[in-house]
Amino acid sequence: MAYYHSSNQTSLKLIVMEKQKRKMKLRENWEFWNMNIRINCIIKIN
Repeated sequence: MAYYHSSNQTSLKLIVMEKQKRKMKLRENWEFWNMNIRINCIIKIN
């Protein structure tokens, strides 16, 4: 039972880490796109 519990904890941690990684990736994509939009705007203005 204790072993099962600890393996459960591990899988939960992995799930949380995976979710955080996905969030980070989304944020990176968002910042990347924002940067692109800004650069495009600057180019258009110039």
